[in-house]
Formats: sequence, structure tokens, C-alpha cells
Amino acid sequence: MMADAPVSESVQVRLVEIFENERYSPLSGWSFKGLLPSDRNAFTTCDGRDGFTTMNEATEALVSLGWRWVKDQDWATDLSLSNVDADGWTYSTDFTSLKDETYGNKVKGVMHFVRRRKYTRYQCFDVKLLAPPNVVLTCSYCDFEEVGRLSALLLDKLALASALKHPTQNSEARTVALKNKMIDALQLGALGKSRDKNTYYISMIEGFLTTFVNQSKSAWSSASGMMSSESHEDILRKRTAWLTNTYFTTDEAQELARLVIRVLDQTNAFHCDQPQCGAKCEFFLETCPNAGCGVGYSRKWASQHDTVCPHKIVACERVCGENLKRLQMDEHLAHECGLRIVQCPCYDLGCETELAAREIEKHVQESQVDHLCMVVRRVKEMQVVLGKHQGSLNALDATAKDQQRQITGLAAGAATALGLIQACENRSDSKMKDHVRSLEAKISKDGTAIAANRTDINAIKTHLLKK
Repeated sequence: MMADAPVSESVQVRLVEIFENERYSPLSGWSFKGLLPSDRNAFTTCDGRDGFTTMNEATEALVSLGWRWVKDQDWATDLSLSNVDADGWTYSTDFTSLKDETYGNKVKGVMHFVRRRKYTRYQCFDVKLLAPPNVVLTCSYCDFEEVGRLSALLLDKLALASALKHPTQNSEARTVALKNKMIDALQLGALGKSRDKNTYYISMIEGFLTTFVNQSKSAWSSASGMMSSESHEDILRKRTAWLTNTYFTTDEAQELARLVIRVLDQTNAFHCDQPQCGAKCEFFLETCPNAGCGVGYSRKWASQHDTVCPHKIVACERVCGENLKRLQMDEHLAHECGLRIVQCPCYDLGCETELAAREIEKHVQESQVDHLCMVVRRVKEMQVVLGKHQGSLNALDATAKDQQRQITGLAAGAATALGLIQACENRSDSKMKDHVRSLEAKISKDGTAIAANRTDINAIKTHLLKK
């Protein structure tokens, strides 16, 4: 944030650039008249988004309210680029290849049918151009915090209006036109005429700016915004950054905020009513002298800031004698202050004394005998407890050994049982095999008898047939 300096001391200058475009025709040569319908206009900004028919049209479109062209200076051809000829022209096959001023060739080639050259001109900001003619402005100093709040509000509303009206295609001329509408929406002229007491309050200005934002919406902008691949938050964030770096810098926003306050604040709550009172003004910007702070504020609020400045050196709240930064107070009181109440180191041994931390060492020295007795008593208590625990451990050990013996016996019995089962299985298998072999022999024998019987039957059939 810039220092809240008088208007006359905060001169803002901006360099504006435009480009003249021409197309080559074998019949008429180079001329803007030969530009195709798909080409850029005769005069454009660098990216071609803003197009103008004449230089005068560009001159009017690129200067916003409160700004003026520097006197005794006209548009000048930029010959500083390495890719331009003696007249400032750079050549290319088409305008789409001229992405920025570094593209193009200083010598015309056979396939070069377009050319352009760059002009520059300075404009400066004079906030007095925005002041209502009937208002006599006094001291330029205003309340630093109020200027910060109002300038941030102006930037936020302009960025929001720009994102709503031109979500995908923003440009310099569009921003100038939109900013002019925002300044008109502040109604400085009409409100300056009334000059009623208690006129200024920031909520009133916010109401004007909200109306301005709502009027910036359109059906087309809403539709194009929905088709954009970026979210509204991303567009708004990028638009705010672009405005801050180009057509609505922090300095300009603060100058405009100061003017609004000076015109509308008739109770002098946020600005001085004296004519150029200078450094003695109660709204003169001061910087906190406390090391590490650096916060700026109007002199009127110096004592108020001093009571809350986190970097101010203050005495300990317990008056322990230490001086430290206010921001370190909580840590000091909790862990460092000599007057904080702490427990005796032997608290767990039975000493229930609580006293200031700085007295602990003295207490320990004076209570050595008592503390030693507490230690001896605690040792004896622990011996009794250990004895009881040892008895329990012995009992557990005996139980474990008995269980181990039982497990060993069970394991032996299980092994014996498995042996018997295996022997039974072996005997059963042997008997089964003998029985199978007996059946096989019987079947074989019966088969032989059946075969002999068949032979006898066949012989009888043969004998009977012969008879």
C-alpha cells in the first residue's frame, strides 16, 4: 500500500501503446484500406482485442476519467525494437502470427502481406479532474484505514463487474469504459452539491457500487461465462490481478478513495478540513516505531494502535520485572515468568507445596530433609509393593510349571493314542487284503466250473441234434 501522501506529491504516469495495421495489395501497395474483413482494424491494442478506425478514436477510448494525456506530447513511433525498419514497421505473413511486439521481421519478404508499427504515448492521473466543480478540496490527508477499506471495495467491485460483463474477452478499452461507469456511479457531482452533514458512510458507497455491478450483467455475458472452462472464482482472481497491474492500480484506487472521502465526509470524521496543513495534520501517515511492526496509520490513531501493537515492548503483567513484546506475553506467562505458580518438583512424592517459579530453588534447598524423608518413605512403600508383586510372580511361575507338566502328559498320551490308531488301521488293512484274495480265488474257481458246465451243455445239445 502506498503512503497516504498529498495528491500533488503522488503523480501517476502510464505508458499506453497502440499499433497501426496495414495490408499489401499488388495494385495499391500498403494501406489500411486493403485490410480484409477478418483482419484487425486500422489501429488496435497489441493483442488486437480493441480495434479503432482512426488514431483519434483510439486516443479517446484509451483514457479514463481522472486521466489526461501528457501535455505537449503526441503519439510517437517506437523505433527501439530490433525487428522494425527505419519507419517502425514490422512485417509478417498474417496478423495472427504477430502474437506480441517481438514477432515479425524488419525486412519485407516475398510472402509478407501484412505489417504493423507501434506508437506510444504517456498519460497521467490527476484526481482533481474528478472533483465536482463546486467543491473546494482542503487537506489531502485522509484516514489511512478508511482509505484502505474503500479502495479495496472499489477494486473488488470493478473486478466483479468486469468478470460479469466480459468473462472471457477482457480488453483495455472495455476496462476504461467500465471504470468510467463505476466513477459515474459514485455520484460525486450530485452528492457534492448537497454536502449534507453525515453524508459519507461506506455502506452508502457500497450500495452505489452494487447497483453498478448489477447493471453490468447481461444475458450474453452469463452465457459466455457458463461456456468458459474457468470457474467464476478463477476469472475474478485473474481479473483483479490484471486490473491492479494495469488500469486500476492500488495507487489510483487509493487516490479515488481519498477524493470520495474528501467530497462526501462533511463531518470530517475521516479527513482534515484545514487547507494544506501538512505534516501537522492529525491524519498524517505515520509508521509504527516498534521494531518488527511497520504498520501504517493516521496520526489520530497512534495511541489507539500503541495499546494493541503486538510488537510494543511492555512489562510483564505479573510485574516479574521482565520486559518483552506484547505478542510474547502468553508464552512468557505460561512458561517463563518467575511469578507463575508451579508445583514442587517433589509433588509426586508427597510435597503439595505450590509457589512462584523463582522460589522453587529456595524451597528445594530449605526442604531437603523433608524431601529425603519422602523419598525414603516412598522407597519403603515400593519395597512392600515389590514384595507383593514377587509373591504373585512366584505363584504364577508355579502355576505355569504345573500347566507345562500337564501339557507334556497330554502330548505323550496323544502320541500313544495315535500309535494305537495307526496299528489298528494296519491290521484292518491286512485282513481286508486276505479276504479280497479269498474272494478272488473263489470267483476264479467258480468261473472254471461254469465254463466246464457250458462245455457239457453244448455237447448234450450237439448229441440231441444228431438224433
